[in-house]
Amino acid sequence: MADVFLSYAREDLNLAAKLAQLLEANGLSVWWDRRLIAGDQINATIERAIEEAKAIVVLWSPSAVASRWVNGEAETAAEAGKLVPVKIAECKLPLNFRSLHTPDVFRSRDQLSELAAMLTAKLNPGARPAENIVITAASADTFLSGLKAVMNEQSPDFFEQMRREWALCRRHPVASVLSVATFYGAAYAFAEAAELDFTFVSNLALAAFAIIYFAFRSYRLKALRGT
Repeated sequence: MADVFLSYAREDLNLAAKLAQLLEANGLSVWWDRRLIAGDQINATIERAIEEAKAIVVLWSPSAVASRWVNGEAETAAEAGKLVPVKIAECKLPLNFRSLHTPDVFRSRDQLSELAAMLTAKLNPGARPAENIVITAASADTFLSGLKAVMNEQSPDFFEQMRREWALCRRHPVASVLSVATFYGAAYAFAEAAELDFTFVSNLALAAFAIIYFAFRSYRLKALRGT
């Protein structure tokens, strides 16, 4: 029987791995579906793990909020009195879970200490101070730095993004040339139809594309980093 069952969205696999490592480093046994082995009946195995776990930690993120599977596991955990919700990234929680205290474990040691207190209440109710679950400062720092590294990998900075896109263009030169030709062809057609200068139209279109692109990337960075 595991102390903790982790519920998370597929897209957050690497983030879930970091939290599992943190909990195990502080003496807790963790079950998550990476422990499934070939031949297991997935649904039956997960249901049994949920029933046997003492606490169910749900990792909320934009992907988890949109996941029917995670929402279902969270509802099951709440009904069983085992739910320990945390935010692994900034997100707006599902309506029926917004009233629950949910530490932002991606932010600071203090938020991780709140997670430890919630786990103590589930695993060792009525425990003496010496029996409380404690997340050490060293393991918390390792977790937070590892989490930041995963988030940076998922959302690279501008120059890294440009490097990747240039590499993609080099691997698919024909598709890249066709894309550029299509863009300028559309700009030329619009300029002719509207009786506008082609250079003006193409530059305006490029500027609009750049604004949309960087606005979207800024939103993604804020969502991933919780800022």
